[in-house]
Amino acid sequence: EKSKDYLKPLIRYNGFYTIMQNGFMRSVGNTLIITAGTLALGGMLTIMSSSVLAGFRKKWHRRIYNLYLTSMIIPSTVTMLPCYMIIRSLGLYNHHLALILLGAQGGAVPIMIFTAFIATIPHELYESVEIDGGNRMTYFWHILLPNMGTPFASYVAITLPNVWNNMLNGVLYLSPETQPVTALINSLSGTYATNYQAMYSGLFMSVLPLLIVYLLFQNLFVSDIIGTGIFGNFDIRSLCNYQNL
Repeated sequence: EKSKDYLKPLIRYNGFYTIMQNGFMRSVGNTLIITAGTLALGGMLTIMSSSVLAGFRKKWHRRIYNLYLTSMIIPSTVTMLPCYMIIRSLGLYNHHLALILLGAQGGAVPIMIFTAFIATIPHELYESVEIDGGNRMTYFWHILLPNMGTPFASYVAITLPNVWNNMLNGVLYLSPETQPVTALINSLSGTYATNYQAMYSGLFMSVLPLLIVYLLFQNLFVSDIIGTGIFGNFDIRSLCNYQNL
């Protein structure tokens, strides 16, 4: 009984001890790097693409948009081998940039979100920038980009769980030292034995950062998602700031 009472706290928290000793905090840091890089690069590239496609002013705009929609019906397993060969040929194997590029390559849903919102911005704003001597990049940096908070919040709310919980790419492209937290949890499952206590402890702790993000920014996510595609959320102050440059 004395031995049982002495070992009871160790048995209760053995799962947390195990994952901490296996580099849990390092894996969380890897996951943060991959997630932040994917959201930042993917959001920027998607905004750039959507700014061109919004309005469908040329025939090839709709064709490119349809290609993005076609990607919804192509399973990721079909493109797994070509992506692996591309990553190896670029020398990005076992590098965080490999997962960042794979996650930031764009998709149908982000393109739909940003294209629908940018299409509500009057084209006269771009024409006014040209009249004032600006170019497309001036319009993008000083008017378009500052007003992308609404669709970007929707993009983050949809993309963040997928990037954070992506275990397959972490196992396929990264070594244990650079793998995300989901790959670390998966490594606790063996052929002949599985440490369920450590797995469930790892799953619990891996979900905590997502819960904290959604609890802190839930009002922003809800308000911005409701306002997606509504021109009333356009921040006219960015236009005033541009006029004062």
